Amino acid sequence: MSSAKAVLGLLIICLVAAAFYNVLYEVERPVPGKRPEPVKIPPKAERPFLVKASGEEFPDPYLFCKNREDVIGALEKNNTFLKKQDPQKGFWMGELKVSATDLLKTNTRLQGILNKCSTLGPDAFRHFFMDSFEVLKLAGRQEIGDDRPGNSRRPMVVTGYFHPEMEASRVKNSLFKVPLYGIPRDLVAVSLRLFGQSLPARTIFGKVSGNKLLPYPTRCEIDYGPGLEAPPVLAYVKTEVDALTLHIQGSALLRFQNGEKRYIHYAASNGRPYRSVAKWLIKKGYLRPDQADWPGIKRWAKQHPDLFQRALCENPRYIFFKWEKEGPYGSMGVTLTPLVSVALDPRIYPLGLTGVLDTTIFTPRGKERFISLVANQDMGNAIRGPYRLDLYCGNGNAGEQIAGRLKTPSRFFVLIARD
Repeated sequence: MSSAKAVLGLLIICLVAAAFYNVLYEVERPVPGKRPEPVKIPPKAERPFLVKASGEEFPDPYLFCKNREDVIGALEKNNTFLKKQDPQKGFWMGELKVSATDLLKTNTRLQGILNKCSTLGPDAFRHFFMDSFEVLKLAGRQEIGDDRPGNSRRPMVVTGYFHPEMEASRVKNSLFKVPLYGIPRDLVAVSLRLFGQSLPARTIFGKVSGNKLLPYPTRCEIDYGPGLEAPPVLAYVKTEVDALTLHIQGSALLRFQNGEKRYIHYAASNGRPYRSVAKWLIKKGYLRPDQADWPGIKRWAKQHPDLFQRALCENPRYIFFKWEKEGPYGSMGVTLTPLVSVALDPRIYPLGLTGVLDTTIFTPRGKERFISLVANQDMGNAIRGPYRLDLYCGNGNAGEQIAGRLKTPSRFFVLIARD
């Protein structure tokens, strides 16, 4: 078949795939410095209910001074991103419309106020803060009079993610035998929006067979089936649990036996939907819900390696990696700040948004209330809807200990600068 006919055939396949993109899709990851095209407002059931918060409901603003240096740095990254966006282009959060200018003004004002932590007393700081911002809380549906069946009060559910650090090897041996793949040569990424503005802002992944674009192999097919054709291997890790950790977290710092350290980062996926291994283990009765945190899954996998392979096959999604100079990066294209950077649904909350999170975390000191300003700098394939937030908890074992046990109903507030 001629190359022209092959291209035409591929185009037809892509247009057909657009109609069925819910079966095989991935949210298009933003290019650093370029805001993704906004999608249509989600249906009413998926919109956030943002209502004005009273002073009694909002945490003490003076608490934000505890980690102000980290927050100021994250806000500066937000502003660098927002300055490159169309200043007047609006983004709907429920019934509230904001622009890049609104978000930039909010972040800049926050930076100025946080710089006054050492010069203003607690009472003066509180008054100054509350006079400077409109504070909106994410409300449950009953709070706004939506009493339809099933619309119970739904708080923000917060989970955590972290940046793993683990041992690795450049060559396969008896200790390091699980590969981390770079982008395969036969992986085809198709941005549907390139073929028409009416198509979804999605990227689908597949492989060309003859004149057809077919779904890319699943995790089970890659790891335990025919596998890939001469895939590039970046490194080897010790166990399948280590590899799954990277596939879920999206990046890591690898430590090699010669003392070298390198950052590895998400590059592409096979386009298959993500399925939770934890949910499958609970459904099958292998773990109770209170046991299915990340440390519990790791212990179970070590005790039941054959069953764990079956659990892995229940998640068809597969991640391919690339090297980076630093990390970890969020989808905004900036390095993430521990306990400040968060991932939210990009259909609902704009990148560069600043909010306030009031939740509970587990630290080496025990269970603690956590209140902080947070910056929306990332997205996650499993973070969908207005009531889900993923908190970046930091690097290595310390970050894993917080993230692995974090699944908490929480309060969330949005800040908008007053004119």
